[in-house]
Amino acid sequence: MNDLRLAINSSSNSFDRIELISVKGVTLVQKTFVNDIARSELSIRKQMLFNELNSFSCKVFSPNISFYKSFKNRFMVNMPYIEGISAENFSIYGTRKIADVISETLSELIMFELSKSVDTEIAVSIFINKLNSIYLLTKDDTVKSYVMKLISMLESKIESITLPLGPCHGDLTLSNMIYTSTEGLALIDFLFTYLESPLQDISKIKQDYDYGWSFRKTTPPLNLKSKIFTQSHYPEIINKVKKLYPFEDFLVTAMTLLRIAPYVSDDETAVWLKNTLNKFFRENINFL
Repeated sequence: MNDLRLAINSSSNSFDRIELISVKGVTLVQKTFVNDIARSELSIRKQMLFNELNSFSCKVFSPNISFYKSFKNRFMVNMPYIEGISAENFSIYGTRKIADVISETLSELIMFELSKSVDTEIAVSIFINKLNSIYLLTKDDTVKSYVMKLISMLESKIESITLPLGPCHGDLTLSNMIYTSTEGLALIDFLFTYLESPLQDISKIKQDYDYGWSFRKTTPPLNLKSKIFTQSHYPEIINKVKKLYPFEDFLVTAMTLLRIAPYVSDDETAVWLKNTLNKFFRENINFL
């Protein structure tokens, strides 16, 4: 049981603490937030407000928060422990059927989010300000160079951008999903972002399906299995959104990848990020 939860922790870039505890014989996940507490509380509220969806390929839900307590410099929540497949375990235990179910469910979830969204004009300054903060918070020269290219492009070409604003998970990677054949797909670790848009969720799905985020620390054999898992069962919604919002999809995905930089704390992630950025901007050179 501990192995699955530890796998989630190892795939995470969070500084928060997760423990398994037992209350009256029931195993719970206890999460203690110590970093960016105000934002973390907003993220937990997103999880608490998420409504279970039953009309998809499988049920989509979030674990109920059974305990919530704030302290001076941290806050703590308890939720049910869900035993299932998550993160790199998809490449170990994910059958073809499971891969299809996850792919179809993610497409349906994004379509649902888009149906609840409203196209809204957003000032480009929001992105430029965020990029400037990334530049100041990272020492990586590769990241800095791509940040400056993106800023230069935005300042010279456009003043505003129209995006669908609406419900989103915020950090929708395989590391933040737990699949169980009996209960469905549990979404964990919701994230309150600077831009609440389904395109955020698309960018996070691409982070896995295009670039292998949740599998970045696996061994070469498992890494190959993960590529088969993702590329052979690619969510249709990704290509549909690219057609609907081509530049917007590029921009939000670029921001999503660059925003990882200030939180990188291990060599595997640093190498993954550099390789991913090089690949992404090479594939999207036409937007720069």
